[in-house]
Amino acid sequence: MLIKILSLFVLALSLNAYELPTLELPKENSPEIISFTYEGFMEHEAQLYKIKWKTLNATDVKISIVGSVESIGNVVISEEEYNRGPIVLVASNENSTDIDKQTLNKIAQDKKDGPPGGQKGSSSSRQSKPQNDDEEEIQNMF
Repeated sequence: MLIKILSLFVLALSLNAYELPTLELPKENSPEIISFTYEGFMEHEAQLYKIKWKTLNATDVKISIVGSVESIGNVVISEEEYNRGPIVLVASNENSTDIDKQTLNKIAQDKKDGPPGGQKGSSSSRQSKPQNDDEEEIQNMF
């Protein structure tokens, strides 16, 4: 009996020496861009564009031509602002290492369809938060 107890004690000590592997599950709180669209309209003979967005689990949301914005919203921009180039929405979360990024690309839109409207010409990407050079590039957008 004493041998059995001693054997169990030694076995328990030897098992403690092994570390169980850690399993990383995807985080449910990663930021996500649900929608990022635009539509053109005329007002007082001026071409304007309404940009709309909706994000989920984002604590920091930025649009390249506007700066920091709420997680859900819309903004009206002039044709001059629209023509400056791609409009980039970046959503990040202070509790996650991921970012979500979408681009409304006027140039791609014009090549595809002619007059703008809707979400055509957009692209999307999900990635880890940028490091050094990439972070600097994103900061320069704003």
